[in-house]
Amino acid sequence: MSPPASEAQASVPRSRLTRGLRWAFPTPIVAVAVAAICFLVPAVLLVQWVRHDPKLSPIDEPVHLDYVIRVSHGQIPRIGNFVTPQAAEITACTGVDLKGLPIPPCHMGKLNVRDFPGGGYQYEAQQPPLYYGVTALLRPVAAAAFGTNYLTSTRATGYVWWALGLLFLWLAGRALDVDPWAMVGVTLLLACARDVIYYSSIVSNDAASLLVGSGLLFAIALALRRPSLRSAIILGLLGVAAALIKASDAFAPFALAIFAAWTLLREVPDRRLALRRWVQTGGALLAGSIVGLVAWQLIRGHIALVDPSVLPVVAGYPLRGGARLGPFLENLTSFFDPVTGSAGSSLLHDSLQVPFAELLRTLLLVAAFLGLFVRRRAWFHRLGLSTLVAMMVGAVAIAVGFWVTLGENPVAQSRYGISLAPLLAVGLAAAVDATEDKRITAMLGGLSAVSLAVMLAILA
Repeated sequence: MSPPASEAQASVPRSRLTRGLRWAFPTPIVAVAVAAICFLVPAVLLVQWVRHDPKLSPIDEPVHLDYVIRVSHGQIPRIGNFVTPQAAEITACTGVDLKGLPIPPCHMGKLNVRDFPGGGYQYEAQQPPLYYGVTALLRPVAAAAFGTNYLTSTRATGYVWWALGLLFLWLAGRALDVDPWAMVGVTLLLACARDVIYYSSIVSNDAASLLVGSGLLFAIALALRRPSLRSAIILGLLGVAAALIKASDAFAPFALAIFAAWTLLREVPDRRLALRRWVQTGGALLAGSIVGLVAWQLIRGHIALVDPSVLPVVAGYPLRGGARLGPFLENLTSFFDPVTGSAGSSLLHDSLQVPFAELLRTLLLVAAFLGLFVRRRAWFHRLGLSTLVAMMVGAVAIAVGFWVTLGENPVAQSRYGISLAPLLAVGLAAAVDATEDKRITAMLGGLSAVSLAVMLAILA
């Protein structure tokens, strides 16, 4: 006897969910490991970090916090605004983790915002608003759940970006058929990478970059299996979202557009069909990110009160001998350490931790460069080389952008490449998987476990 129609209809989504979970987590022990890495590890590290370093980060955290405050009141800051009195009071009473930085004393009365660093200007108004809008929505939930103050509850929202970034990194590996245990190893390595810890634990739109890279890689991996108009629309919207989180996050769509084009050219003999499929995948993603970038630049310029180059904090200095090519090309390798090179705390540069950070950087780069030394390039070689191209082009583009729009000396910080780290990480896991040597997979897992133990010891 067949079940009633309502029961049969209800069983369809349940069966799809069951199949999806079995695909994502092939064994119970893998499911437990992934859950611990994606949800428990970030929670522990976030709590330990905030406990150890309660002061505001010198990487513009007071101004990022002010952006969240303004958005929570329905405002988008404009270049030329001063920070709000609430942000000024939090900064004065919490302090900034930078010796010698003059901060007005903590008074419960009225503070003069012009006495704060950078003349008290809201110079991060140049940033697009999506990260701050989501953070402003999540902050009251964190405050209600943990009963923390405004700064701590805002920092706590970083857990969501961090955990989801790791989860989508895992799912991207599954979508690309990478060995589960190799993915467990690289996911844990990124979970305890010092820049991931640092920027996920402060108020900064860099906190969202890990999720941007992981989510876009997962989306493009699925879309390449079955390109369609639907995939083009979804990827286009994701590209817009990436650009509206942080302009430098648009380099992930650029890398994935190259990867998609290269993959389709190798796997689809019909060039017209390959082009059509690229338009539905990598092309849509790239176009969306360009639309997002251009739209925000136009909006930012329209609402600005002053030219950003006149703000005290971004007033640059001329290059020696004028705008020469050399200083821009010096930035070619600036993104080569996206998760180990920009942490703004001496605690995360502890001598015990430095070797593990350097080893992680080396492993990610070696896996990416492998494609230069093989004739028949596997998909992960194409992914690694595409990412390297995006890293170099992106770093120089950032440097040129700083010089043109702000008049600043062209220096691209490695944290601007965090969204590209998940692409390198999946490439590393796939390279380990390709060796078909379980000992290498075990060594990768052991290295990640020791890295976590070292980080916990530093933050204990």
